[in-house]
Amino acid sequence: MLKPGVWLNNFVEINGKSYEASYVIIIPKETDADFFSFCDLEYGLDIDSFAVEPGNPRYSSVNGVLFSADTSLLILAPNRIKSYKVPASTKKIDGFAFQFSNIEEIELSEGLEIIGGGAFSGCHKLKHVKLPSTVKELGDDAFGCYLTRDGIICYNSIEDVEIPKNSKLEKLGERALYYAKHVYIPKCLTQKNISECFNSPYVDVDAENPIYCSENGILFSRDKEILYSLPNRHFDELVIPSSVKKVGDIGTSEGIDKLVLNDNIEEIKKITTHVGEFVIRKGGNCNPAQAGYCVVDGVLFSADTTKLIAYPALSKRGRYKVPKQVKVIGESAFRDARISSLVLPDGLKIIHDEAFAYCDNLKRIDIPLSVESIEGNDCFLSDSPKKVFINQFLITEQLQTENVEFVGLSDDAEPMEE
Repeated sequence: MLKPGVWLNNFVEINGKSYEASYVIIIPKETDADFFSFCDLEYGLDIDSFAVEPGNPRYSSVNGVLFSADTSLLILAPNRIKSYKVPASTKKIDGFAFQFSNIEEIELSEGLEIIGGGAFSGCHKLKHVKLPSTVKELGDDAFGCYLTRDGIICYNSIEDVEIPKNSKLEKLGERALYYAKHVYIPKCLTQKNISECFNSPYVDVDAENPIYCSENGILFSRDKEILYSLPNRHFDELVIPSSVKKVGDIGTSEGIDKLVLNDNIEEIKKITTHVGEFVIRKGGNCNPAQAGYCVVDGVLFSADTTKLIAYPALSKRGRYKVPKQVKVIGESAFRDARISSLVLPDGLKIIHDEAFAYCDNLKRIDIPLSVESIEGNDCFLSDSPKKVFINQFLITEQLQTENVEFVGLSDDAEPMEE
């Protein structure tokens, strides 16, 4: 089996044979078909070019880039490459093919159909990419970031992924277009959970798309009854249209000073958007007795105030006392909040995942002994040291978090049955 290239001064060793290659990987005539994958190459290897010995039935190279023999699959590009035109015969760019490369310009030819996961992640010098109309699929993190096996996050500088009006794009992987400043949703792109694929300031949807529409960069269902995502830019005030009945998992890092919800909303999945104040606008068609949500002092609750849905992370108040009737703290409810002091009520029962994640000004959290369940393992994620005083029965190995010291408390209650 072919072994990774081992650098010996100016030589590369393959299958026990040394080549005077000077940063060229030479693929011998006989080699394993599945060897050249991302995980088999050492990180940081400075490669100028790939070369394939004549007669190899599985591999070929075009201007130093490694392909399948028929060039329908682009497998791996040398990391020193700066400019490249993908051959018209290429149907797929393999996962991680250009990862870590110094590519500055890439021309993708018509006929290309698939760009694999992480294909251009970690490309720090690539600014603009124009997709051919024939591309049907972008894999996870194709133009986004990627967490390597060593725990390294590979960002890139791609700001513009141009999607043509006649695009045949049908499938987007998670974070595939995460850093693109403008995302165009063509009429063929009708998959679910599309909001997980980008985090863009501007999103436009083709008028003929049967599933989605957009307004002011906000992504809605075609009938505007579902809000899927908010644009990643700052708003002094953002008013959610009265037609919206369901809010998906929405989040944007730039912040909204005032987020105005309507009283027709029946369901909110999760809000991680940085908000200064929540407001609910009255006057919809909702029966007040059936209202799903309410706001108290800028904080979003369920209608009966027994569940705290979202605390405004941008609020400048230093101390917050959760109302005594609250039984549940929702997922990501206090995530990124600036508060330095938090009082939770006796009688609180359930805390959901990431409820207090990255509350870095909060140095101490006292969890009432009435709490029976912590849903998820990332409730207390933190970039700064803090102490959490908590019922000892709730402390599990999975709950252990860097920078967090758990102080176990005890009472006469039995642990909750699983």
